[in-house]
Amino acid sequence: MIQVDKIRCKVTLQSYMEGKAVDLTPHVRGLTITKGLYQHAGQFEIQLLPGLDKNKASWYYRTSPMDYIEIRFTRDWRLTKIPIVLRGFVETVGMTSSVDYDGKPIRIYTIQGSDLGKIFDITRIYYLKEVTKDLQLIYLPGFKKFEQKYGYNVDDKPVAIIKTLFDVAKNQLSLIRRTQTALPEIKYLASSSILGEVNQFALSQEDGSIWDMMSFFDNSPWNELFTVDLEDGFYLVFRETPWKDYKDGNYIQAVDPEVDKKTLGESVKIPPGSIVSFNLQRSDVETKNYFFTYPVQNAILAKTPFKASILPNVETEEDLNKNPYMIPYTDRDAGAYRFGFRRFENTSEYFDIKNMVNSQELAEKFNLALYEAFKYNSAYESGSFTLKGNAELRPGRYMIFNRQTNVTPEYYIVGVRHELTFTNNQEHFLTTVEVQRGDGYLKTRDMANNTDQAMRQALK
Repeated sequence: MIQVDKIRCKVTLQSYMEGKAVDLTPHVRGLTITKGLYQHAGQFEIQLLPGLDKNKASWYYRTSPMDYIEIRFTRDWRLTKIPIVLRGFVETVGMTSSVDYDGKPIRIYTIQGSDLGKIFDITRIYYLKEVTKDLQLIYLPGFKKFEQKYGYNVDDKPVAIIKTLFDVAKNQLSLIRRTQTALPEIKYLASSSILGEVNQFALSQEDGSIWDMMSFFDNSPWNELFTVDLEDGFYLVFRETPWKDYKDGNYIQAVDPEVDKKTLGESVKIPPGSIVSFNLQRSDVETKNYFFTYPVQNAILAKTPFKASILPNVETEEDLNKNPYMIPYTDRDAGAYRFGFRRFENTSEYFDIKNMVNSQELAEKFNLALYEAFKYNSAYESGSFTLKGNAELRPGRYMIFNRQTNVTPEYYIVGVRHELTFTNNQEHFLTTVEVQRGDGYLKTRDMANNTDQAMRQALK
């Protein structure tokens, strides 16, 4: 571990047993937080040194599952307020005890839990079939039961359906707040530019956790559905996947300015000196060179009619060269001459099968987005960086740093792990990030090619 000076940390527990907020900070021995972009909730673990209240009760007896906890930390002493990193619920309370070589007892208390995204897992809906007096089953469509139960009018827009499901979880949180009054509200932030329709009858096929139901309608990989802890609240975010074109830095899909400012913002600048280690690789595993998307509902009958209407006059494999969503065979990063034919066919819930024209237009937009986003997959870097602790880093943002070669590679963060330890009067803080779509190799390659071209031009 690397010594990091001037760490500011604040951990507060709303103890159900004590009925008040308790400052755990002086007792924290170690703190770990992990969060992935595609998880509904991040996890935390806190190790506490022994501490007793006036009744000689330890942390093991003073802490209960579903207690509310807030964790704040930073290395930036210029900030007037320590930024929030996690708000969450206690799930497990543990105690370990051992004796060292000198016969001295060592006792450690451990608190584990999840952030407020846990509410989307514990809020659950199950559809029960109605039975008449003559024991006949009535199969009422699921979304109709949903409307009857919760009084919502389920719209056919994906943003509205996820918002409706979100409101059910928000109501569950309000019930918990009757005993945990310190709990904050959760908020929903969605892009206004998300396209498509949703077949409401699909709700009749889904029951279980609210998160699973919402994820059914997120339309991955074109959209992202994730949770994030910001200073003004805990958010459920529904936005277009912010793919970037490495050459001009522009987003491939539409980006809602409000959502962008709130959840994406500028890339986090990483000083080269703060990089402890990294592990990067490039692979052809994710190489794709042909893209096609069709409706889920259409697949019930046959996807062929929809495909034929999208791709007229395609009779042989060579005819696919006429498709604007077929990467050229000779492309060095994805061409079939090097990598073989890599078909990437997708289904989507977002088509209105009653309107074939609109569905075709939407399919073309989806296919083109995949084409632009995935055409450099074999050249993008993925892996991990271990850095001097940085609380700004979170999933769903980009990070950038300067190399000595004047190349500024950028990486998309999909996972973060913060580790803080406070032992023997020493403080350590490291952050490990999992990254994708790194363009360091691509930018270095372009710089080398430009240099070679300049030299050849000068020799003429």
